[in-house]
Amino acid sequence: MDSFWWLLGVVAAVAWAVALVDMVRRRSALTRGQLAAWVLIVVILPVLGTILYFVVGRQPQTRTS
Repeated sequence: MDSFWWLLGVVAAVAWAVALVDMVRRRSALTRGQLAAWVLIVVILPVLGTILYFVVGRQPQTRTS
């Protein structure tokens, strides 16, 4: 059972890092205020903030040819 919690923690940490990197890479799609708010939410509430960012905060990126 300990390995389950360890694996869950690793998955949560990776998702948290991916969310922060995604915010930085998509900073042109967000205003400074939105970016600051999302970073604070994800840093203060790592698990819940990360889930919220991927469900609510992430806007679809449009492709340009």
